[in-house]
Amino acid sequence: MQYNGWTNKETWLVNLWHGESLAEMLEAGEDITAYYAQRMVTDWVDDTHHSLDGFVWDMLKSALASVNWEEVASHYKND
Repeated sequence: MQYNGWTNKETWLVNLWHGESLAEMLEAGEDITAYYAQRMVTDWVDDTHHSLDGFVWDMLKSALASVNWEEVASHYKND
């Protein structure tokens, strides 16, 4: 089910909350690949939310697994 023109709400939320960082990295010459975007966001989650456990942690990881990382990366292609 699409959400605001994105594959799903999880993908839209990643772009909403991390799009500015991805755009800055693109301007700095980084190649924004799906793997790069996924690592950036999941590393941030691991670093800033490491105290979460149980149900909330499982739900967060489940939501990240639903993100269309290829779509996020293609939004920041250096053309």
